Amino acid sequence: MSRVAANGARWVRAALAAVLIALVWPAPAQAQSGKNPNARTVLVVGDFIADGMARGLEEAFADRPTVVVETHIRGSSGFVRDDHYDWPGEIGRVLDEIEPDIVVVLIGSNDRQPMRIDGRREDALTDAWRAEYVSRVEAFIAQIREREALLVWTGSPPFRFRSMSADILALNELYRTAAEGASGYFVDIWDGFVDENGRFVDRGTDVKGQTVRLRNSDGINFTRAGYRKIAFYVERQLRQVLDDPSISFITSLGPENLPILKLPPLETEAELDRIDPIALSDPDLDGGSALLGNVEDLARNVDNPLQAKSVRRRLVENGIPPPARPGRAGNFTWPAGG
Repeated sequence: MSRVAANGARWVRAALAAVLIALVWPAPAQAQSGKNPNARTVLVVGDFIADGMARGLEEAFADRPTVVVETHIRGSSGFVRDDHYDWPGEIGRVLDEIEPDIVVVLIGSNDRQPMRIDGRREDALTDAWRAEYVSRVEAFIAQIREREALLVWTGSPPFRFRSMSADILALNELYRTAAEGASGYFVDIWDGFVDENGRFVDRGTDVKGQTVRLRNSDGINFTRAGYRKIAFYVERQLRQVLDDPSISFITSLGPENLPILKLPPLETEAELDRIDPIALSDPDLDGGSALLGNVEDLARNVDNPLQAKSVRRRLVENGIPPPARPGRAGNFTWPAGG
Protein backbone atom coordinates (compact mmCIF):
# COMPACT_ATOMS: atom_id res chain seq x y z
CA MET A 1 0.00 0.00 0.00
CA SER A 2 1.36 3.44 -0.94
CA ARG A 3 1.98 6.10 1.70
CA VAL A 4 -0.89 8.23 0.30
CA ALA A 5 -3.30 5.28 0.52
CA ALA A 6 -2.12 4.45 4.04
CA ASN A 7 -2.64 8.04 5.16
CA GLY A 8 -6.06 8.07 3.55
CA ALA A 9 -7.06 4.90 5.38
CA ARG A 10 -5.84 6.33 8.66
CA TRP A 11 -7.85 9.51 8.19
CA VAL A 12 -10.94 7.44 7.37
CA ARG A 13 -10.49 5.50 10.62
CA ALA A 14 -10.14 8.77 12.54
CA ALA A 15 -13.28 10.14 10.93
CA LEU A 16 -15.20 6.98 11.80
CA ALA A 17 -13.94 7.22 15.37
CA ALA A 18 -15.25 10.79 15.62
CA VAL A 19 -18.64 9.64 14.32
CA LEU A 20 -18.77 6.82 16.88
CA ILE A 21 -17.90 9.19 19.71
CA ALA A 22 -20.65 11.58 18.65
CA LEU A 23 -23.16 8.72 18.58
CA VAL A 24 -22.44 7.39 22.09
CA TRP A 25 -21.95 10.72 23.86
CA PRO A 26 -24.37 13.63 24.31
CA ALA A 27 -23.66 16.98 22.72
CA PRO A 28 -20.99 18.94 24.61
CA ALA A 29 -23.28 21.92 25.08
CA GLN A 30 -25.55 19.86 27.30
CA ALA A 31 -22.72 19.18 29.73
CA GLN A 32 -21.56 22.80 29.88
CA SER A 33 -24.75 24.44 31.15
CA GLY A 34 -24.98 26.03 34.58
CA LYS A 35 -21.35 27.17 34.79
CA ASN A 36 -20.23 30.23 36.74
CA PRO A 37 -19.22 33.28 34.69
CA ASN A 38 -15.75 33.16 36.29
CA ALA A 39 -15.32 29.39 35.91
CA ARG A 40 -11.82 28.07 35.21
CA THR A 41 -11.43 27.02 31.57
CA VAL A 42 -9.80 23.71 30.65
CA LEU A 43 -8.96 23.48 26.95
CA VAL A 44 -8.51 19.98 25.47
CA VAL A 45 -6.52 19.84 22.24
CA GLY A 46 -5.36 16.88 20.19
CA ASP A 47 -6.36 14.03 17.89
CA PHE A 48 -9.28 11.58 17.74
CA ILE A 49 -8.42 10.05 21.12
CA ALA A 50 -8.36 13.51 22.70
CA ASP A 51 -11.90 13.99 21.37
CA GLY A 52 -13.22 11.05 23.39
CA MET A 53 -11.20 12.08 26.43
CA ALA A 54 -12.70 15.58 26.24
CA ARG A 55 -16.21 14.13 26.33
CA GLY A 56 -15.21 12.16 29.42
CA LEU A 57 -13.89 15.30 31.11
CA GLU A 58 -17.10 17.17 30.30
CA GLU A 59 -19.01 14.37 32.00
CA ALA A 60 -16.62 14.36 34.98
CA PHE A 61 -16.96 18.12 35.58
CA ALA A 62 -20.60 18.44 34.56
CA ASP A 63 -21.67 19.11 38.16
CA ARG A 64 -18.77 21.47 38.90
CA PRO A 65 -19.91 25.02 38.10
CA THR A 66 -16.37 26.32 38.66
CA VAL A 67 -14.85 24.33 35.76
CA VAL A 68 -15.74 24.51 32.08
CA VAL A 69 -14.21 22.23 29.40
CA GLU A 70 -13.53 23.56 25.90
CA THR A 71 -12.15 21.55 22.97
CA HIS A 72 -10.09 22.05 19.83
CA ILE A 73 -9.78 18.70 18.09
CA ARG A 74 -8.27 17.66 14.78
CA GLY A 75 -8.88 13.93 14.59
CA SER A 76 -6.22 12.90 12.05
CA SER A 77 -3.63 15.46 13.11
CA GLY A 78 -0.23 15.17 14.77
CA PHE A 79 3.18 16.81 14.77
CA VAL A 80 4.47 14.93 11.71
CA ARG A 81 2.03 16.06 9.00
CA ASP A 82 2.25 19.82 9.49
CA ASP A 83 0.95 20.18 5.92
CA HIS A 84 -2.35 18.68 7.15
CA TYR A 85 -2.50 20.68 10.39
CA ASP A 86 0.30 22.74 11.90
CA TRP A 87 -0.15 22.53 15.68
CA PRO A 88 2.80 24.80 16.62
CA GLY A 89 1.55 27.38 14.13
CA GLU A 90 -2.15 27.19 15.04
CA ILE A 91 -2.20 26.73 18.80
CA GLY A 92 -1.39 30.39 19.52
CA ARG A 93 -4.51 31.57 17.70
CA VAL A 94 -6.63 29.01 19.54
CA LEU A 95 -5.26 30.08 22.92
CA ASP A 96 -5.88 33.75 22.20
CA GLU A 97 -9.46 32.98 21.25
CA ILE A 98 -10.37 30.74 24.22
CA GLU A 99 -7.95 32.09 26.88
CA PRO A 100 -7.79 28.86 28.90
CA ASP A 101 -6.37 28.48 32.39
CA ILE A 102 -5.24 24.90 31.69
CA VAL A 103 -4.40 23.16 28.42
CA VAL A 104 -4.80 19.37 28.28
CA VAL A 105 -2.95 17.79 25.34
CA LEU A 106 -3.29 14.32 23.83
CA ILE A 107 -1.52 14.04 20.48
CA GLY A 108 0.64 11.35 18.94
CA SER A 109 -1.42 8.37 17.84
CA ASN A 110 -1.10 9.43 14.17
CA ASP A 111 2.63 10.19 14.29
CA ARG A 112 4.17 6.79 13.53
CA GLN A 113 5.09 7.76 9.99
CA PRO A 114 8.01 9.24 8.06
CA MET A 115 8.65 12.97 8.19
CA ARG A 116 9.94 15.34 5.51
CA ILE A 117 12.95 17.23 6.86
CA ASP A 118 14.75 19.67 4.57
CA GLY A 119 13.39 17.84 1.58
CA ARG A 120 14.52 14.44 2.84
CA ARG A 121 12.35 11.57 3.99
CA GLU A 122 13.21 10.43 7.51
CA ASP A 123 11.75 7.25 8.93
CA ALA A 124 9.96 7.40 12.26
CA LEU A 125 12.10 7.54 15.42
CA THR A 126 15.45 7.90 13.68
CA ASP A 127 17.82 10.41 15.27
CA ALA A 128 17.00 13.13 12.73
CA TRP A 129 13.29 12.39 13.05
CA ARG A 130 13.43 12.60 16.85
CA ALA A 131 15.31 15.90 16.78
CA GLU A 132 12.77 17.51 14.47
CA TYR A 133 9.83 16.02 16.32
CA VAL A 134 11.04 17.31 19.70
CA SER A 135 11.62 20.71 18.13
CA ARG A 136 7.99 20.85 17.00
CA VAL A 137 6.69 19.67 20.38
CA GLU A 138 8.75 22.30 22.21
CA ALA A 139 7.57 25.02 19.82
CA PHE A 140 4.00 23.95 20.55
CA ILE A 141 4.58 24.05 24.33
CA ALA A 142 6.29 27.44 24.08
CA GLN A 143 3.05 28.97 22.78
CA ILE A 144 1.22 27.65 25.85
CA ARG A 145 3.85 28.90 28.30
CA GLU A 146 3.94 32.32 26.61
CA ARG A 147 0.25 32.76 27.49
CA GLU A 148 0.81 31.52 31.06
CA ALA A 149 -1.57 28.59 30.75
CA LEU A 150 -0.80 25.46 32.75
CA LEU A 151 0.13 22.40 30.66
CA VAL A 152 -1.22 18.90 31.38
CA TRP A 153 0.09 16.46 28.77
CA THR A 154 -1.68 13.11 28.56
CA GLY A 155 0.41 10.16 27.42
CA SER A 156 -0.83 8.11 24.47
CA PRO A 157 -2.32 4.67 25.24
CA PRO A 158 -1.10 1.22 24.10
CA PHE A 159 -2.53 -0.44 21.02
CA ARG A 160 -3.11 -4.04 20.00
CA PHE A 161 -0.18 -4.06 17.58
CA ARG A 162 3.09 -4.56 19.44
CA SER A 163 5.24 -2.51 17.08
CA MET A 164 2.80 0.37 17.35
CA SER A 165 2.78 0.19 21.15
CA ALA A 166 6.59 0.12 21.25
CA ASP A 167 6.76 3.30 19.17
CA ILE A 168 4.11 4.98 21.32
CA LEU A 169 6.14 4.21 24.44
CA ALA A 170 9.12 5.99 22.89
CA LEU A 171 6.96 8.99 21.98
CA ASN A 172 5.53 9.15 25.50
CA GLU A 173 9.01 9.59 26.93
CA LEU A 174 9.57 12.52 24.56
CA TYR A 175 6.29 14.08 25.73
CA ARG A 176 7.11 13.50 29.39
CA THR A 177 10.53 15.13 29.11
CA ALA A 178 9.18 18.13 27.19
CA ALA A 179 6.17 18.68 29.47
CA GLU A 180 8.02 18.37 32.76
CA GLY A 181 10.85 20.51 31.39
CA ALA A 182 8.26 23.26 30.83
CA SER A 183 6.95 23.00 34.44
CA GLY A 184 3.92 21.10 33.21
CA TYR A 185 2.39 17.77 34.21
CA PHE A 186 2.55 14.44 32.41
CA VAL A 187 -0.37 12.05 33.00
CA ASP A 188 0.59 8.43 32.30
CA ILE A 189 -2.47 6.34 31.38
CA TRP A 190 -0.57 3.30 30.08
CA ASP A 191 -1.11 0.97 33.05
CA GLY A 192 -4.87 1.41 32.85
CA PHE A 193 -5.03 -0.43 29.52
CA VAL A 194 -2.57 -3.31 29.93
CA ASP A 195 -2.51 -6.43 32.11
CA GLU A 196 -0.06 -7.24 34.89
CA ASN A 197 2.48 -8.34 32.28
CA GLY A 198 2.20 -5.12 30.30
CA ARG A 199 0.23 -6.67 27.43
CA PHE A 200 -2.62 -4.92 25.63
CA VAL A 201 -6.11 -5.74 26.90
CA ASP A 202 -9.47 -4.81 25.43
CA ARG A 203 -11.32 -5.39 28.69
CA GLY A 204 -10.61 -4.05 32.16
CA THR A 205 -12.01 -2.13 35.08
CA ASP A 206 -13.89 1.08 34.47
CA VAL A 207 -14.03 4.11 36.77
CA LYS A 208 -16.55 2.29 38.97
CA GLY A 209 -14.41 -0.82 39.34
CA GLN A 210 -16.57 -2.96 37.05
CA THR A 211 -15.01 -5.16 34.35
CA VAL A 212 -16.15 -3.80 30.99
CA ARG A 213 -14.98 -3.56 27.39
CA LEU A 214 -12.57 -0.63 27.04
CA ARG A 215 -11.40 -0.94 23.43
CA ASN A 216 -13.12 -1.54 20.12
CA SER A 217 -12.41 -4.60 18.00
CA ASP A 218 -9.85 -2.72 15.88
CA GLY A 219 -7.50 -2.45 18.87
CA ILE A 220 -7.16 1.31 18.31
CA ASN A 221 -10.36 3.10 19.23
CA PHE A 222 -12.04 3.10 22.63
CA THR A 223 -15.51 2.45 23.94
CA ARG A 224 -17.27 5.12 25.94
CA ALA A 225 -16.07 3.44 29.15
CA GLY A 226 -12.51 3.47 27.80
CA TYR A 227 -12.61 7.17 27.00
CA ARG A 228 -14.11 7.87 30.42
CA LYS A 229 -11.24 5.96 32.00
CA ILE A 230 -8.67 8.10 30.16
CA ALA A 231 -10.54 11.16 31.39
CA PHE A 232 -10.47 9.76 34.94
CA TYR A 233 -6.66 9.83 35.01
CA VAL A 234 -6.63 13.41 33.74
CA GLU A 235 -9.47 14.41 36.05
CA ARG A 236 -7.43 13.41 39.12
CA GLN A 237 -4.55 15.63 38.01
CA LEU A 238 -6.86 18.52 37.21
CA ARG A 239 -8.58 18.35 40.59
CA GLN A 240 -5.22 18.62 42.31
CA VAL A 241 -4.20 21.54 40.11
CA LEU A 242 -7.54 23.31 40.56
CA ASP A 243 -7.52 22.67 44.33
CA ASP A 244 -11.13 21.53 44.13
CA PRO A 245 -12.55 21.08 47.65
CA SER A 246 -14.74 18.24 46.38
CA ILE A 247 -11.70 16.09 45.64
CA SER A 248 -12.29 12.55 46.85
CA PHE A 249 -8.77 11.69 47.95
CA ILE A 250 -6.16 13.35 50.20
CA THR A 251 -3.29 15.00 48.34
CA SER A 252 -1.52 16.38 51.40
CA LEU A 253 -1.36 15.64 55.10
CA GLY A 254 -2.11 19.15 56.32
CA PRO A 255 -4.41 19.77 59.30
CA GLU A 256 -7.19 20.88 56.98
CA ASN A 257 -7.47 17.31 55.62
CA LEU A 258 -7.85 15.67 59.04
CA PRO A 259 -11.33 14.81 60.32
CA ILE A 260 -12.83 17.03 63.01
CA LEU A 261 -14.04 15.05 66.02
CA LYS A 262 -17.00 16.56 67.83
CA LEU A 263 -18.50 15.26 71.08
CA PRO A 264 -22.24 15.52 71.66
CA PRO A 265 -23.15 18.44 73.92
CA LEU A 266 -24.01 17.75 77.57
CA GLU A 267 -27.64 18.34 78.40
CA THR A 268 -27.30 19.47 82.02
CA GLU A 269 -24.62 20.71 84.34
CA ALA A 270 -25.23 17.64 86.53
CA GLU A 271 -23.76 15.39 83.85
CA LEU A 272 -20.31 16.91 84.30
CA ASP A 273 -18.00 14.65 86.32
CA ARG A 274 -15.59 17.13 87.81
CA ILE A 275 -12.29 16.10 89.43
CA ASP A 276 -9.68 18.10 91.24
CA PRO A 277 -6.89 19.41 89.06
CA ILE A 278 -3.57 17.54 89.27
CA ALA A 279 -0.43 19.63 89.47
CA LEU A 280 2.35 18.74 87.03
CA SER A 281 4.77 18.98 89.97
CA ASP A 282 3.03 16.09 91.76
CA PRO A 283 4.13 12.93 89.92
CA ASP A 284 2.94 10.62 92.75
CA LEU A 285 -0.57 12.07 92.49
CA ASP A 286 -0.79 12.26 96.30
CA GLY A 287 -1.18 15.98 96.67
CA GLY A 288 2.40 16.42 97.83
CA SER A 289 4.38 19.51 97.05
CA ALA A 290 7.76 17.85 96.43
CA LEU A 291 9.04 15.76 93.57
CA LEU A 292 9.89 12.10 94.04
CA GLY A 293 13.19 11.65 95.86
CA ASN A 294 13.02 14.90 97.85
CA VAL A 295 12.12 13.02 101.06
CA GLU A 296 14.68 14.69 103.32
CA ASP A 297 13.59 18.24 102.63
CA LEU A 298 9.94 17.33 103.01
CA ALA A 299 10.53 15.34 106.24
CA ARG A 300 11.93 18.38 108.01
CA ASN A 301 8.64 20.21 107.56
CA VAL A 302 6.30 17.51 108.97
CA ASP A 303 5.89 15.89 112.38
CA ASN A 304 5.90 12.32 111.08
CA PRO A 305 8.74 11.51 108.67
CA LEU A 306 6.55 8.85 107.09
CA GLN A 307 4.34 11.61 105.78
CA ALA A 308 7.16 12.57 103.45
CA LYS A 309 6.67 9.35 101.51
CA SER A 310 4.14 8.86 98.78
CA VAL A 311 1.07 6.66 99.23
CA ARG A 312 2.69 3.95 97.14
CA ARG A 313 5.95 4.00 99.11
CA ARG A 314 4.14 3.96 102.49
CA LEU A 315 2.18 0.91 101.37
CA VAL A 316 5.13 -0.99 99.85
CA GLU A 317 7.87 -0.09 102.31
CA ASN A 318 5.94 0.34 105.57
CA GLY A 319 2.73 -1.60 105.02
CA ILE A 320 0.61 1.46 105.75
CA PRO A 321 -2.40 1.51 103.44
CA PRO A 322 -4.02 4.75 102.35
CA PRO A 323 -6.90 5.96 104.50
CA ALA A 324 -10.22 4.35 103.68
CA ARG A 325 -12.72 6.39 101.68
CA PRO A 326 -16.29 6.34 103.04
CA GLY A 327 -18.61 4.35 100.83
CA ARG A 328 -15.79 2.49 99.04
CA ALA A 329 -15.46 -1.32 99.04
CA GLY A 330 -12.11 -1.01 100.81
CA ASN A 331 -13.62 0.82 103.79
CA PHE A 332 -13.64 -1.76 106.63
CA THR A 333 -14.21 0.67 109.50
CA TRP A 334 -16.90 -0.17 112.05
CA PRO A 335 -19.54 0.95 112.37
CA ALA A 336 -20.08 1.35 108.62
CA GLY A 337 -19.45 4.88 107.50
CA GLY A 338 -17.58 5.66 110.70
